[in-house]
Amino acid sequence: MARIRTIKPDFFRHLELYQAEIETGLPLRVAFAGLWTVADREGRFRWQPAVLKLDVLPFDNLDFLRVLDACLTCGFVVKYEVKGLQYGLIPTFKKHQIVNNREKESILPEPENIADIIKDLTRASRVPHAGFFPLNQDPVEQEQEQEREQEREQEQGTSCAEPKKIGSTLSEKTAVISIPLICKKSEPQVEFDIYLPMIDDWAESYPAVNVIQELRNIRQWNLANPARRKTKAGILRHINTWLADKQNKGGIVRNNENGKFQAIVSTGDRKTDVSLTNAMNWVNKKMGEAEHETE
Repeated sequence: MARIRTIKPDFFRHLELYQAEIETGLPLRVAFAGLWTVADREGRFRWQPAVLKLDVLPFDNLDFLRVLDACLTCGFVVKYEVKGLQYGLIPTFKKHQIVNNREKESILPEPENIADIIKDLTRASRVPHAGFFPLNQDPVEQEQEQEREQEREQEQGTSCAEPKKIGSTLSEKTAVISIPLICKKSEPQVEFDIYLPMIDDWAESYPAVNVIQELRNIRQWNLANPARRKTKAGILRHINTWLADKQNKGGIVRNNENGKFQAIVSTGDRKTDVSLTNAMNWVNKKMGEAEHETE
């Protein structure tokens, strides 16, 4: 069964893959990218040329075994055998792929000498970087995958250091509330602690929002949607987006001076603002009528 995969921009500038395609006269670039969709989360696939052709090059009039042999000769794939059955492996698949946690575990056996195969692969540099962010993946899942890659890049020192998160120096204080983060099933549950200074900062930035209540709502939403939780790198963006959305929808408060209700923000949408104003005028009118009746 084919999986959804995408390609990093470097793939289109892979000179050696292009040269191999010119030398053989075979569509190796499309075929190699197609093999990523066939390979499982470990980069393995059954070495069945006729079946693979149906998933990779269904409309091309060619022998797909020639395509596989060309990829094998160039070092883009490895062929191995276990108990009389033949399998293929993309050597750098796991190095350059970020696999969805919900993708099923591989049921294909790995080669006994996998470490030696990858180590001795003389043309491993020909295997392009093929980052994995599904084209049709749910936006939330895609965001989670991007956040994971950013975390890995930061650990490897390949990206700029992220600004220090507020709360990172507040470990001596007691957390007011915690938001559960996404994690693998085999890992213990991790939560992101929120401290009072952070809440004060949000309250100042989003005056129309009951920050404490919205944080409770965020926590309950994440508890109810474990597959859509955020990583440590993305949780603050998640919270700020949530609060900003509530702020932009507008808020109504009572004016302490005259006891009437008034809007404290504008939504930016004229029709919405007019409706909000009309609603407040109606409330104030009813309040005035009630006060008149009691006199």
